[in-house]
Amino acid sequence: DAAPPAAETVALADVAHASVTNAAGMILPAGEGVDGKAAFVVAVLDASEAVQYIGFSKDLRNTLRKLFCRRAERTHYYKAVGYDAVDQAAMLAQRQAWFDELGEPPAGNADPRQRALWEQPVDSGAVSERGALPAAKNRAAELEAAIRARGLTEPIEWNQELLRQGKCDVADAEALSEAEVGALRAQQEELESNMRSVEGVFARSGEPFSFPLLIESRFETNGGYMVDVVVTYEDTNTNHRLFLGKEYYEAVGATPDEMVCEIFKWLVAHKTPLHTDGTLEIDDFPVNYFSSSQVIQRWPDFAGVFEERSGGKQLPGFESFFHARTVEEYGNLSDPDANREFEIGPYAPYGKVGEKSWAGDGKDDLTEGERYYDPFDFEGQDEDAVLSPHAKLLHAKGRKSSVGDIEDQLAAF
Repeated sequence: DAAPPAAETVALADVAHASVTNAAGMILPAGEGVDGKAAFVVAVLDASEAVQYIGFSKDLRNTLRKLFCRRAERTHYYKAVGYDAVDQAAMLAQRQAWFDELGEPPAGNADPRQRALWEQPVDSGAVSERGALPAAKNRAAELEAAIRARGLTEPIEWNQELLRQGKCDVADAEALSEAEVGALRAQQEELESNMRSVEGVFARSGEPFSFPLLIESRFETNGGYMVDVVVTYEDTNTNHRLFLGKEYYEAVGATPDEMVCEIFKWLVAHKTPLHTDGTLEIDDFPVNYFSSSQVIQRWPDFAGVFEERSGGKQLPGFESFFHARTVEEYGNLSDPDANREFEIGPYAPYGKVGEKSWAGDGKDDLTEGERYYDPFDFEGQDEDAVLSPHAKLLHAKGRKSSVGDIEDQLAAF
């Protein structure tokens, strides 16, 4: 655990990377080479694990808090080498060794503008001294929304003196006692036991993807489980409540957790939005709050996702759902065969249409653009035509049959 001598350095590739935020949403760096150290060389990595910035720290937790709040979109992982005491020569040599290993300094070190974004408080853009504080508060609210979306749960406070100057930076957190650190790490371990890494490929492109999924809580119900899930995808945490029917996962010998992972893998593979706001449209999937049966109803092919691992078994599919089907056709006012059992509203004084069915009323022979008269709207009819109420029901616009033909057909009854 001793700090490397000035002549020795540690290869960047040999240093394990860790997530800036843990499963509990805390920034709590720990591990070999970090615990109990007084100074650090730290490399910050983005979501693709590309190095963005390499700097120095005497308080790794607060340094990571500041970097994360300043540039949340580029601060996902870190690598750190710790020292028992501040040793400028050794630390400078270590940073240079990492520059050399990368081939050149990362943009956060090489570009003066980028370096300022990492090393200086965030400028609110205020244009006057009077507007400095309001502008800084607005900018701080934007920054906090970004870090909360990334999953940070620990409380943060903004440096009030800097806010008055129109700048935003997180105030240093107080040092944690050993008991507090122990409790937080126990919470972290419990949550990490419920973390799942989901990997798949997009349905259309075949390109691979991966994302972490946290099963935050499980509640057993009479019919299965209610599960609260947090998905971290494209730098954003989304919360979901999912109802799992036991008839689904038991049918294929899967666990509830396996079912959860497969459902969200399917949603991402089909590029389903992972969060919805406001009133849903008819084609929107209710991804915030849904059941396993809704997934199968929306995507019937999902019934086969466990087929290979379960020896050909499929999830219950379409046939297992409740359906409302039309089993009787009741006709309409233009269909005498259907109307013969009912009086026809304003035409009731003329009696019922027919006592026997006829071979056909010609309805199926109408060409495109032809239609039956609306019996309640006689506008636009041929002024020379004199139709009985029943004939008005049968006579089609555009048909070359005469009114007399229709009257003859009616007389045949």
